[in-house]
Amino acid sequence: MHRKHALSLTWFAAYLAAAAGLSIAPGLGFWQSAALLAPPVALLIGLSWSAPNPDFSSDDSSPAEPIEDLSNPSRKVIWLNGPWEFKIEREKRWRRLDVPKPWNSVPGLKYYTGKARYRRITRTPAGWSLGSLFLRFRGANYFTQVYIDGKLVGTHTGGFTPFEFDVADFFADGGDHEIEIAVDNSLSRSTVPNVVGWSNDGGLLREVYLETRAPIHIDDIYIYSEPDLKGRADIAFIAKIHNPKLEPRNYSIQVYSPQGAVIHEHVVEGWTMQTLQHRFRAQFVSLWEPDNPALYRCRVSVAEPGGDELNFKFGVRSFEAGPDGLLLNGKPTRLRGVSVLSDSPARGASLSADALKKDLEAVKAAGFNAVRFGPMPAHRKALELCDRMGLLVLQEIPVWRTLALDLSDPGYQQAAETQLREMVLRDRNRACLLAWGLAARIESDTSEARWFVERMAAIARGLDARPVYISTSDPSRETCADIVDFLAVEPDVKSPERVEAAVDAAAALNIPRVVFLPGAAAFRSAGSRQAGAPGTEENQAVALLDLVERLDASERDSGWVVSTLNDHRDPGIFYGSDPFMRRTGLMTIERRDKLAFGALATYIKENVRPEISVARLRTPITTISKSFALLWIAFSALFLALNPSVISKLAYDPKGFVSAYPSPTLAVFYVTLFTALSWAVLFNRFFRSAPRVLLGSIDMPFLILISRVFRNEFTLFLVTYASLIWFWFFNTTLLSFFMPGAEFYSLLALTAAVSLPDVTFALAAFFRVSLPVSFLLFNAWKIFVCLMALGVSGTILFVLAGPAAVIGVLAILIERKFHIFKYLREIAR
Repeated sequence: MHRKHALSLTWFAAYLAAAAGLSIAPGLGFWQSAALLAPPVALLIGLSWSAPNPDFSSDDSSPAEPIEDLSNPSRKVIWLNGPWEFKIEREKRWRRLDVPKPWNSVPGLKYYTGKARYRRITRTPAGWSLGSLFLRFRGANYFTQVYIDGKLVGTHTGGFTPFEFDVADFFADGGDHEIEIAVDNSLSRSTVPNVVGWSNDGGLLREVYLETRAPIHIDDIYIYSEPDLKGRADIAFIAKIHNPKLEPRNYSIQVYSPQGAVIHEHVVEGWTMQTLQHRFRAQFVSLWEPDNPALYRCRVSVAEPGGDELNFKFGVRSFEAGPDGLLLNGKPTRLRGVSVLSDSPARGASLSADALKKDLEAVKAAGFNAVRFGPMPAHRKALELCDRMGLLVLQEIPVWRTLALDLSDPGYQQAAETQLREMVLRDRNRACLLAWGLAARIESDTSEARWFVERMAAIARGLDARPVYISTSDPSRETCADIVDFLAVEPDVKSPERVEAAVDAAAALNIPRVVFLPGAAAFRSAGSRQAGAPGTEENQAVALLDLVERLDASERDSGWVVSTLNDHRDPGIFYGSDPFMRRTGLMTIERRDKLAFGALATYIKENVRPEISVARLRTPITTISKSFALLWIAFSALFLALNPSVISKLAYDPKGFVSAYPSPTLAVFYVTLFTALSWAVLFNRFFRSAPRVLLGSIDMPFLILISRVFRNEFTLFLVTYASLIWFWFFNTTLLSFFMPGAEFYSLLALTAAVSLPDVTFALAAFFRVSLPVSFLLFNAWKIFVCLMALGVSGTILFVLAGPAAVIGVLAILIERKFHIFKYLREIAR
């Protein structure tokens, strides 16, 4: 029998036994006990079906396609990509999983968050090592521990930046060694990010390899060019050399033109230091720019037989962010870009070189001149392709939607600093890269945020001369603008007027601005009967064209970046017919072009807005929640008109309403039905607008369970209705202990009647009444009604105990992951 079925039967048997035991209590029958215990048992059974259960026998998991692109003749490499043994934390059996690829690509682990282990036996050929040996990772998400033959080699935190370990002391020449890697992609307050708007893929996401180098080798080269825009450029090199004994060596520096000719040679003799600097002036330089991505090549080598060497390609260009906007090679540059977030159905974030190339070729062919890789560093291959294609790049670390509390946390600060350093050191020689993104939509109106941004900016500027930026959704409250070189305005709304208002607010900060446009969801194909309605490709195309056309006409900014190239997985979207999928891409996740992609390409290349065919069919503008809210008002008015003297007692005398109503059944039906439907309105609005902090506090199995229930508004109504009925049943059972003389059915009607203030409060949310005002008014009303109907004990139960339990559960969930109470204490000080 399948494990899930066996566990479900076990829980069901325990449920029946618990109901039988509870029925022994006075005043409780078996069926009443069974009804009270049904929700927690249903929850446990649902979670058992939502728990990770890997299926390695399925053919759905496609093989990995590693990017093995190293070709340094002075070094030797053993690629460790391909099959590894793998198991998640609670499993005992080792299975096979290809690397690089997230474990979430395995059926049954699609949303798994936690710990897992990899292992494999590796042999280095006899005489293979050149003296130094390094185990290198291009990206592993998130906390990584590396063991060789059971001994801990080192640890690393971060998901998308490279790291390495010196393993010369762990490897015997020509022997077999077991490499074991433990990876944990759990998010916490101190992880960067600690809340995501994309799939939190876990595991070895990028390539792994062993590299041997000579004992004296070149670790890194930083290349800085400063063109005078008159055909000349000063080019400086800073080489970091691994030479712990400070032995004298000769070093050769060669620079090749984009056509392959040697334009500069220099030899440094008898150098003993571990840093080598050299500067020269180049004549007749070809500037790198989108229409002419000219790349030079630098080769630094140890001038001896078998000596180490390192090659880098670089471009000569200048980029400034000043009062006149963004200047590339001294000319104003307006960005017309798209956000690129690597994701695919089969391989998640581990795209192949061919897939990366196709994505970027599509961006270039559409006329875009820039891409935003964020909010996480891209694969090094993506930056190399942008260098060749002439695409401008904005790249960020995943400091995203972070609370001020977290920004002040030392663990979070250290993780962010580490990722920023690793990103800058890897990519600072890329000509395509315009600026470093330090943070996206954080609480930047706080002193904690200002200190954090100052620290990040100092680190980035200490490693590279490029500008730095942050993005903000509310420029009017921005306090960090004077720290960065330019600002990315990232409004939450799609209205052109409100986007322009945000840009105008940013203009007061007197620094260059780029607009990161919000996406418009498109999950209905073009040409449907509802063409033009929200959710259709026509609506997405029209919305984006309205935004970019208004921004281009106003010229109050330095360009725009639309979101995103392709649809991607997002655990924050757990409702609807396609949960955990953000459909705001210009392409589907399978890379089928949507209407907006072609429309924007036409607009950019031809400077003409294309006509979007919209159906004349009038589509309904009311949702199910709005329809039922209106029905509630209509039926309430009808009931009140038919029997005003009785119905009006609901507002001040629930006991009188129950006793005077012709039938208790009708009383229960009336209040129960419409109260549940009105609560459904409130729940619907909450689930579609809940803050990500709250969503991030919910563990993934619970989100999976919710997503399987709330596939549409109709099921949301059914579940909300059933849940509220159960709560009334539970509360009525408690009341029966305080009012033992009353019949259970009369108590049930009374419980439903005193919930009228809750109904009105839900409808107040529907009509956008101020939350504090409605909360105070309707709670005062509820206290009065409960005192009249239930006395002090019932009032405590309905007004204090119930809401306190709900709020308490939510507070515990948030506190468990985000320590929000510490944040509140800091504010109170």
